[in-house]
Amino acid sequence: ALASWRLAAEEFNILDFRYDLDGSERESVQLLLRELGWNGSPIEKGAHRRFLASYALVTQARSRDVRLSPLKGAKLSATQLDQLSRCPFLGLVSGRWKLKEFNEPDLELWPTTNGNLLHAAVAILLPTLGQEPSQDLCLEAWRQAWDQAKSNGELLGWIESVQLERQIARKAVRLLLAFSEKEIEYRNRSETRLLASEKTAALELKLEVDGKSIELRGNADRIDEHADGLWVIDYKSSKQDVRGMDMRESGYRLQLPFYAIAAQEKFSKRVLGVQFVELTREARRLSGLFPKKWNGKTQGSLTAVRSNSPSLFEGDPELLWQDLRSRIEAKLKIFL
Repeated sequence: ALASWRLAAEEFNILDFRYDLDGSERESVQLLLRELGWNGSPIEKGAHRRFLASYALVTQARSRDVRLSPLKGAKLSATQLDQLSRCPFLGLVSGRWKLKEFNEPDLELWPTTNGNLLHAAVAILLPTLGQEPSQDLCLEAWRQAWDQAKSNGELLGWIESVQLERQIARKAVRLLLAFSEKEIEYRNRSETRLLASEKTAALELKLEVDGKSIELRGNADRIDEHADGLWVIDYKSSKQDVRGMDMRESGYRLQLPFYAIAAQEKFSKRVLGVQFVELTREARRLSGLFPKKWNGKTQGSLTAVRSNSPSLFEGDPELLWQDLRSRIEAKLKIFL
């Protein structure tokens, strides 16, 4: 919905109002807008009355600060951590107030339902994938995922129709074929093997933040084993314009870094990097945290992105995970 709003708008105003004592911004929606595809730079106009006439008269209003009792400890899912790192208010709504989005049934599957189906179909498809993409294998994987979800009562938000079911299946097969093509290319180049999938990649991380115990839990979609370490993959059923630079420098989208840190502890092997794999028509693999040492077209390379990609980083991955661990702890302080 936000992406549609951005595309339809000729211009939009951003009102940021929280600042630290040194005058620097404490919160900003610029990272969220960039993820929605906006690559421009804002025109700063400040809040002086000569720019905005509505600031000429300021009346005293009752404080509307929402103050929650501090938690002694907490258990968060990887999804909740990701929401908290994208938007503190969203993390508050879902994590502390336990509010959920209400959706009406539609002719299309709900995005979460469609994403879960694609995740399940990919897990079925991977062990059978050969050296060439196969429409028959993709269709069979989708049918198995669909039948399983239907028997479990998981086809939520969908007005049942045989014709629509066929239409959804055709679209899904196209996405699985695109994934298969990129997956075969990655597999042949990287020389990795599947170490753990979503059902076997249960991860947890116990942290002490300001003397309080916090437990993070989640299931990585996939962990591959490379000759030099582990590679963590997260499937997304929508386009991901998340820059690794924003993850490193702003603590943005911390779900994958959590998987990396927890995977190191569980498997006692270093994690080389993390990657978003899009289950879309383009099947892009451009976002994440990619070490430059393992980027290229040579055998053993995990990624093949341009040398100026903002997802690339230099240096020891272990130092990166240590820094991101501290950023996770900083976000959790807000939650507590």
